[in-house]
Amino acid sequence: MNSRRTALRFACLSLVLLASAAPFAPAQAVPINVLTVDCTPLITPGPSSFGLTNTMGMAFQQIDPGALLFNVTEVTPATFSTMSAAALGSYDLIAINNRRDRIDCSAAGGGGGLGTTWQSVIGVNSGGRVVLTSHDAPRFHIIVPPNSTVMGIFCPGCEPFGTFNLIRDAALWAGGGNCTGLLIFNDAWCFDPHPSGGLGWGNPELNLPGPWQISDLQDPACIGDGGYTDILAAFAGHPIYANVTDARLAPNSISSFAANVGDNAYHSAFATHNATIFTTTEVVINSGVVDPGGFGCCSNTPTVLPNGTPLTLIRDEVCSPTPAGGDTWGGLKIRYR
Repeated sequence: MNSRRTALRFACLSLVLLASAAPFAPAQAVPINVLTVDCTPLITPGPSSFGLTNTMGMAFQQIDPGALLFNVTEVTPATFSTMSAAALGSYDLIAINNRRDRIDCSAAGGGGGLGTTWQSVIGVNSGGRVVLTSHDAPRFHIIVPPNSTVMGIFCPGCEPFGTFNLIRDAALWAGGGNCTGLLIFNDAWCFDPHPSGGLGWGNPELNLPGPWQISDLQDPACIGDGGYTDILAAFAGHPIYANVTDARLAPNSISSFAANVGDNAYHSAFATHNATIFTTTEVVINSGVVDPGGFGCCSNTPTVLPNGTPLTLIRDEVCSPTPAGGDTWGGLKIRYR
């Protein structure tokens, strides 16, 4: 009997010590594991007028040089499309730059792409968080030097405006849930040198699920004048906009010039989407007004897309929580909410 009591007391004491120690054990944040895709993983796609452009993975490394927030793995489309659902689901976030020659590596075009396995990982009608945005910041606009454009001259120190913050915060939110998230930035369609041409959100290489009902609305002017971003009031406090503004010529702005280094908010936006799955957070305003800021920029060709055209769609998480394997009292995974 005494031996049983001794064992019981030892067990109780152990539980008390664990319970008292646990709250004081320091929580250790770990980076979000991000899987990105490009034909030349972590190798620049080539030069631009502002310097060497980025792959999606390189953009994450540029905004997080110490790898404190993101642990980035970048693979070719061929590798991505053959990965199993379990392998894809081991990542917190899948991030894509929608430019056809970056996700279809075939010389003739019309091949490659993302495949469809990722759909079951992200979920079609429900699943992880999703952000689809017509801003094309990661490949090009993130490299714009300060005061290098007309907009930067009018707002010294503002360039590259809100591109760093938008990429970072959108990725942290989309990848910070319980299930694998998805983030897609839409590159400017009219500059796509792919043999099949740029198709924006209509790009078949994306293999977007049919129930999403997403189609593309292209600006026929391509490099047009007029129109800029309006973050809808209901989403001004959303985590993806926590450190940006839609005020034109303001620090950390994601208005027209942060999107396209000119007074134009988009080249390719959403014509349709399933409103039971996605919510619009940003729209175009002042569309068709040439140079609404009066800066003598840029093409003097008005855009013709309607005001209220959606620029960014989100889907919040609807999935069962999955406990992270291997977590300890001293190594809790910190997610961005």
